[in-house]
Amino acid sequence: MLVFKRYTKHYRKKLYEAVDTLSKESRLELGMLIDTKHIVSCLIRGRKNWLSCILLQNDKIIAFGQIQLIGTRCEIIGLFVRQEEQRKGYGTLLMAYLMGIARGLQAKEIHLTCYVRNKKGLKFYQDLGFKIDSQDQNSYWMKREIS
Repeated sequence: MLVFKRYTKHYRKKLYEAVDTLSKESRLELGMLIDTKHIVSCLIRGRKNWLSCILLQNDKIIAFGQIQLIGTRCEIIGLFVRQEEQRKGYGTLLMAYLMGIARGLQAKEIHLTCYVRNKKGLKFYQDLGFKIDSQDQNSYWMKREIS
């Protein structure tokens, strides 16, 4: 059974473990360091315009993401799926959930950043209808309209 939950302090230890695992996987795949403490601190902020959610299966965090409302657009701050759970539809499910939140907030567009090295992520976002808006040597800035 899959369950979406808003982040609460109850999940702090599990979230640290999940982020640490995911950051190690990302570091190997993308060849860069991802700061576990920074990600967790972003996920647990209590700001009104931020929403963090986690996807649980049997009380194990398998994916998490965060969205921020900025004016009439939403920005995906992070989307992570455990490596062993990738290619099972969880990322798509989580993106649909986050895009539904953006729609409910009456955002007109949704934006995100994808590292140039992250070829799988780029294809994933393009398959979801995101288009490259601009880029530099390290990142693609992508967006799509919310219908």
